[in-house]
Amino acid sequence: MNAKAFRQRHKLFIITTAALVGASALHILSLIDARSLWADELSTIYKSAVLNAPHMLNYLRTDAHPPLYYLYLKCWFIFFEPSTTTLRLASWIPYLIGGILITIQTLQLGRNESNRKAWIAACLGALIAFSSPIALRFSIEGKGYSLMVMLITAGLLCRQNYLAGNNKFQYKQFFLAGTSIFLGCAALTHYYGLFLILGFLIADSTWIFAKKNLNQTPRVYVAISEAAACLPAAIWALINVSHLSSGRGIGWIGRPDYGLFESTLASFIGPFPIPKIAILIISLYLLQRKKLISFNKKPLANSRKYSTTDLAGVPGGLFMVFAITAISFLHPVAYSRYFVVLLPIIAPFSAVLVSRIEPKNTIAWLALLSLLTSIWIVAWNDTFSIFRNQALESGSNKTTNYRAMSILTANDINRFTVNRLGHARTSDLVAKMDNLVENQTLEPWDFISVNHSNSTKLLPNTMVVAATGKSEMKALKHVIRWLSAKEFECKKRTHEYAYVEINDCLR
Repeated sequence: MNAKAFRQRHKLFIITTAALVGASALHILSLIDARSLWADELSTIYKSAVLNAPHMLNYLRTDAHPPLYYLYLKCWFIFFEPSTTTLRLASWIPYLIGGILITIQTLQLGRNESNRKAWIAACLGALIAFSSPIALRFSIEGKGYSLMVMLITAGLLCRQNYLAGNNKFQYKQFFLAGTSIFLGCAALTHYYGLFLILGFLIADSTWIFAKKNLNQTPRVYVAISEAAACLPAAIWALINVSHLSSGRGIGWIGRPDYGLFESTLASFIGPFPIPKIAILIISLYLLQRKKLISFNKKPLANSRKYSTTDLAGVPGGLFMVFAITAISFLHPVAYSRYFVVLLPIIAPFSAVLVSRIEPKNTIAWLALLSLLTSIWIVAWNDTFSIFRNQALESGSNKTTNYRAMSILTANDINRFTVNRLGHARTSDLVAKMDNLVENQTLEPWDFISVNHSNSTKLLPNTMVVAATGKSEMKALKHVIRWLSAKEFECKKRTHEYAYVEINDCLR
């Protein structure tokens, strides 16, 4: 391929990537308020917007996550009124910044191998960072995953620049400090951030002892910065060790099995991950057999300089996955959504590997581009079909619709629910914040169950009994049968919302 043709294709690839990345980021932003907050997001609102800072920190001592994300939201809500939109916008902005940082990181990793292919690698990294199902899924969720990904990417970028960058001494010290600060903040955002940093520390320490004959001074300093980054989160965990060791916050997590493996892959590449991977491998194999493409094979490790594998943080990620899986057979902590922590490693590294593919002619180049475009279209459809389906279900989210439950009962008195009272009451608060209900003095919710401690004689003669969520609606059926046996007549209210049931009960 001559230089002019390469530049033209290079420019076309960059323009196409920018368009696809922009479409993903803006389309997911347009859906920021499409779905109701689910239970975990309601808990986030309660911790960060309802509680004051001292009460929040005290509350978080019995929480499964460290405090930084909630402190970040506490500061965020000083400038923006709490609502569904502002809560999720606080995740979308780190998603945007994190995607840009992953693109820069991939560009630098590409230059570590070949300046000629660096921009192709950067484009592929951007597509994964902005358009993969797992990135889009968490970009507008009121949880700390986007923030954690951004912080880990910033830490890895600083680590990469310190180890392999041609910078003056004072700038290298800046990157070393940045490694410790950003990774330390990531560990304080989610404990999987702490696990990943421990993986980096183990990998770097192993390399130091395995290659004693080489100059390991830069890596020693990096290992020290990683150890320092672990300290704040480790101290917080030790303070709350009694709660964390009890497993109360993660008691619903099961032991590792094939389902965990498949659901983790599905988080990254959408439903049916194994067939997709098989089709990709077979397609590349056939293209290679026809001699339409070749693979530019490079050693994964190089004793004279830092390898792409090393700079991308792959060994640390593998250590983390192995350790968490092993521990989970004794004390389950492995859950598919938590592995989003690996996105800052997977996106740049896989992009650089794919950029090593060398098309032999125009037909091969078009075939490869078509294959990559097909992958992007499938990922786009897999991600946004969830939002489209839930839009048809009138804003449901994870088979719940707290927003609808609050709207439908806003003008009722004597409201009872089988859902957790904290979630139901916070949902009312959010409905008022979002200006979805005109009545600003909603009747408070009360809890009801078949094992209700009060006699039915103490219940009001007229009341509304509501539930949202599959398991809660099943529990509601038992409550309605129990009330019907106690002289109540209950009639189900008709409405357009899915995963919500409202019953008007009269004695």
